[in-house]
Amino acid sequence: MGYVPARDIETIRLDELLNRVREAGESHFVRPGQVPALQTVDGLMEELQGATAAHLDGMTLRDLVVQRQPAG
Repeated sequence: MGYVPARDIETIRLDELLNRVREAGESHFVRPGQVPALQTVDGLMEELQGATAAHLDGMTLRDLVVQRQPAG
């Protein structure tokens, strides 16, 4: 099974794609709002999300594809 992007891969940011993949199918499981929040865990998750966003820094799916193509 494969997926075809709904829009130009130059407009799909990697952080956005990562979040969509992480959220896929969550309706079948416990939702974060249903679980009591732990400040330590919430703080760690915010740091991880910030670090991921900083590392990806606006990179798009196209950027990833171009980087991974073998040299011709």
